[in-house]
Amino acid sequence: MITSRHRLLRAVLTAGVAGAAVAVCLVPPAASATPTPCTTGRQLAAADAYLTALGDRTKASDVPFARDAVRFENGLQTGFSGDQMRRDLDLHIQYSVMTAPVVTSRAADPRDPDVLRYRFIVPVVIGGAHIVDAPTDETFRIPRSTCRISRIDAQISITPPANGPRTTVG
Repeated sequence: MITSRHRLLRAVLTAGVAGAAVAVCLVPPAASATPTPCTTGRQLAAADAYLTALGDRTKASDVPFARDAVRFENGLQTGFSGDQMRRDLDLHIQYSVMTAPVVTSRAADPRDPDVLRYRFIVPVVIGGAHIVDAPTDETFRIPRSTCRISRIDAQISITPPANGPRTTVG
């Protein structure tokens, strides 16, 4: 059975390259995959990927930043693009002294579906010694339209560790 696609292929082969350009325009586009909806769960996973990368630099490439993402720490802009923030997570010295953050709370903002609020503590370890903790409140803007982190606002403080400085094992 000769189908319309067989006829089209025959026409292309007969007509040559010029005909191919015309024929390609006549072929209906393939059905596009339906994008996965951005749910609160996917937004939380995006923010969690960022927190994981704070404690494990090898995970920096997993963070879904928007290309034009920005970050502010205590009101000062420290992030100017998704690529720059990803590089900083991977290479910057400030992240090399952090260990895995301990999340104390995380929740979607009931007033804005694009916003998540996290509270966590980042232990800072230098030379195997737990020097300070950095309690942090972070607000993530992760638009439902992209499910990518577009803005982070962090309020960071520094406190002595709960039981004083101590040497870590391992």
